[in-house]
Amino acid sequence: MNGKAPAHGKAPKHPQAAPAAVFGAVLVGLMLLALGAAAIQWMVVRQDWASGPAVLDRLVDAIDGSRVADWGLLAGIPMALIGLWLLFVALKPRRRTHERISDDLDAWLTPGALCALAETAAEDVPGVLQATGSLRRKTALTVRVATEPDVQPESVIEQVRAEVSSRVAELTTRTVDVRPTKASR
Repeated sequence: MNGKAPAHGKAPKHPQAAPAAVFGAVLVGLMLLALGAAAIQWMVVRQDWASGPAVLDRLVDAIDGSRVADWGLLAGIPMALIGLWLLFVALKPRRRTHERISDDLDAWLTPGALCALAETAAEDVPGVLQATGSLRRKTALTVRVATEPDVQPESVIEQVRAEVSSRVAELTTRTVDVRPTKASR
């Protein structure tokens, strides 16, 4: 692949995280597998291929003639809420995991890689002891800079902003925000 956008005019899909409904889907799938195993066991016992009581027969006998107890309503409310939550999770859009580098390239960058690039650029400035990058939604790239003890942070901030901006200018449209901080030990 040459990295260029497709010629047919459609932009490629944005890289996304796994759907949030995966946990619920796996849980429902396991419950259906258990039900299928019980049905197979019931069929095997009914065909006299094996002896012993069928699990489904015991379950039906246990609930035969039962009435709804008071706790049934109390148990039904959380079950309904869990069902609504699973419905919400199933319909929720997937989270985006990368941001596009350029409109004419099919290239993507993770937020962690962008932060690492900003940290490296800031630490290349003389007087910077340590730098930490973070992202704020889709607006800014924040770099927290700790300077060496004999250097005033204010004197280095503009140099760090210029260095980081020059290195990430081709990769993102985020504004670069540089803040002084104390070095971690």
